[in-house]
Amino acid sequence: LFKQGGSGPCTTSRPGMLDFVGVAKWDSWKKLGEMPADEAQQLYIALVTRLYPEWEDSGPEQGGGAARPAGQGGDSDSDFES
Repeated sequence: LFKQGGSGPCTTSRPGMLDFVGVAKWDSWKKLGEMPADEAQQLYIALVTRLYPEWEDSGPEQGGGAARPAGQGGDSDSDFES
């Protein structure tokens, strides 16, 4: 849902078979078909709210923001540094 909400329908080629995580993500994204990005965004928000109800209380006004659990997104590998 996250990828569909940001990039729209899957138009990329499937990753190589040894990229197990990439293949799983691609397959999930491809299954969403032509779902509109705004619908995917709403479903993603509903899913996050169901799994992590406190996220709405951790907005910028409380010093939080769009916090992600360790290892779940972002462009750095800082979650994996020791």
